[in-house]
Amino acid sequence: MTETPDIDTYASRCMKLLFSDADGLMVDRVFEPGASRDGKPPAGKQDGDLTLYSATDRCGFLTRIRYPGEAVYLVCGDTVFAGPLTTPAEIDEVSEILLAQKREAHDLRMSLMKQWPKFRTVRVYDSVGNYKGTEVR
Repeated sequence: MTETPDIDTYASRCMKLLFSDADGLMVDRVFEPGASRDGKPPAGKQDGDLTLYSATDRCGFLTRIRYPGEAVYLVCGDTVFAGPLTTPAEIDEVSEILLAQKREAHDLRMSLMKQWPKFRTVRVYDSVGNYKGTEVR
C-alpha cells in the first residue's frame, strides 16, 4: 500500500487481483442488442450476464461478480479481448474505442455505397414535363 499513490489506484489493484484468473468465464444470460431489457434482475447485474453489442460476432461485455467487487470482460465468441475492467474509467475507455471502430466501419460502408456504380438509365424531364433525353446514373 505504501507504493500506491492514492486509494482509487489501490482499490483498482485489489480488484484486478480478485479477478486475475480469466478461467471459468461462464455465460448464464445473454442480452441481444435491441432486445427488451425487462429481465429480473436487469442486464449486467448478475454474474455471467453477457450484454452483446454485436450479435453476429457474439461480442459483448461479460459481467463477473465476486464479493466484494465486480468486473467486466470484453469477449468475442470464446476469446477475451479486455479485462478485467474494474473501474468506470476503464469501461468508458474501452467503450469509446469500440464506438470509434463501429463509427469507422459505418463510414466505410456508407462511402462504398455512395461510390457503387448503379448504371441505371433514367429518363430526364424538365420542370414543365418536357422530355430532355436519357441519363446514366
